[in-house]
Amino acid sequence: MVLKELGVRGTDTTFHHSTKRDRVVFVDDVPPGLVCPACRDAFVCPMIAPCGHSVCKACSEKVNRATGRCFTCDAPANPVDLDDDGVSAVELGDVRALCRHGVGVREGEAGPEVYVRHDEFNVTACSAGVRLRDLETHEAACQFRPLRCDLRDVVHRDEDGAVVDDVDAVDNKENVVDGWGAGGANDNNNGGYHEDACGAVCLLRDMPAHRAECKNRLVNCPFASAGCEWRGAARRLSDHRNHCRRQPRECPNGCGAMVSVGAMMMKHLERCKLAEVACDAPDAEWDDAVREETRLLPIRPSFRGGRRSLRSYFPRPSPVASLHPRCFPFDTVPADDPRRSNLDCASIRARCPAVVKRSLLKKHRAEECAWARAKRCERCRAIVSLRSVAEHEKLRCVAAVEPCPLRCGMVVSRGALDEHVKNLCVRTLVDCPFKSLGCHTTIERGRLEAHVQHAAGKHAELVRSGVCNARERSVALGERVKRHEDEVVAAARARDAETIEFVNAKRAESMEELSKARAHDAAARKRVAADAAALRRAASDQAKTFRCVLYTGPHTTAIAW
Repeated sequence: MVLKELGVRGTDTTFHHSTKRDRVVFVDDVPPGLVCPACRDAFVCPMIAPCGHSVCKACSEKVNRATGRCFTCDAPANPVDLDDDGVSAVELGDVRALCRHGVGVREGEAGPEVYVRHDEFNVTACSAGVRLRDLETHEAACQFRPLRCDLRDVVHRDEDGAVVDDVDAVDNKENVVDGWGAGGANDNNNGGYHEDACGAVCLLRDMPAHRAECKNRLVNCPFASAGCEWRGAARRLSDHRNHCRRQPRECPNGCGAMVSVGAMMMKHLERCKLAEVACDAPDAEWDDAVREETRLLPIRPSFRGGRRSLRSYFPRPSPVASLHPRCFPFDTVPADDPRRSNLDCASIRARCPAVVKRSLLKKHRAEECAWARAKRCERCRAIVSLRSVAEHEKLRCVAAVEPCPLRCGMVVSRGALDEHVKNLCVRTLVDCPFKSLGCHTTIERGRLEAHVQHAAGKHAELVRSGVCNARERSVALGERVKRHEDEVVAAARARDAETIEFVNAKRAESMEELSKARAHDAAARKRVAADAAALRRAASDQAKTFRCVLYTGPHTTAIAW
């Protein structure tokens, strides 16, 4: 291995290839002091001997271990005496080398040989010369570094958003092509790619453009705004598009709109102008009925058109009914409201059954609908729908006059007819005022006064007999009250006597138990006193028994055992 000189055809430029390194070609001349005297190549991990000469670490292990001497001056040099030559390593790191992405490998007569891709400089090969120590850093960011695209031909999510192939769990970064061929990349190197990956090789500078156009790039369904969550490779997009359930389709009503099926289609059909809808307009009299029957109900403030509206009391009506200003659903009246029964009638609950196109609904209600169109009654001034004008005049108009149904000869308004029949009509059957006293005569109101005068004697007799009966009942009632009072007093006295007897018995029993307790206590006290006296005597006797006197001269000493 030597430092091999490389020339470029057609130029005077000379490069030097370090055969001990992987495709390292020096742009600058390598100083002789940085060339190993053993292998004649640039130093690789230089080691310095005690004599001051340097040699590669691999060469020192071969030469010095075998001879024990320096290869340059033949001075004694033990391999253990060699040390790292940091100065030579720094100087060699300052020598400029050509970027490996400007160097190629081709087959020569003697085998693979390294050559400089001079003709491809700045096109597909890098022409940068960098210091040897910065060579790896430059190559990592070099725009001419070849990469292999690893985008996969997969479907990531289906239309409903379920994950089919979790491409996010795969390392989706560009893979570096670390093999080299005649064209600068070895296509046989798989680089750890998935079998369905793209595999296209391009330069780092061209990779963003390739990934933007790669057929395996992940794309969303063009109908994503319609709710389709499909996401997959671009090459599968056309097939998915032909079968996408959310692909826009023509409106079935023939309005020409293209709408995706599903929720969007339902929303469109609710607003399509050519859709057939029921008029469903309530009777025009319903609005006034609600105002009359709910005028005292609490209403939240709501301003529409500068005035309060009763619509604030009711929930929002259906979409079809909301097209008409008088549409209030009857079922929204509170069920527990007592005035609901006054609104529950066929004329109010009925709605227009006509079916028209939505675009003509407003015109239908303004010009044709007999439910929504109304007029004021000329007599009572009430709002009446056109469909019920005749019925209103015949049955419901309170200002219309009618003869008395009892044929008394009076003609009154329909609104006052009930009052007339109940309180004024002379043909109405009424009971005699003395019915409670026994006169059960039922007679017309006009003949009642004559009946009272004609039957005065009978009524007086009924009054007299009634008073007598009341007196007898009063006496009998007094006697019953007296007997009941006596019974109650006797029962109370008996209960008091029983209670007193019971209390006295309990008291005597308690006193007897108390006496027994006192006697028992006195006996116990005597026993305790006797036991205490016996103990005191025993203690005194014991003290006398174990006491003796010793005489020592004139002094006496008491010793106790």
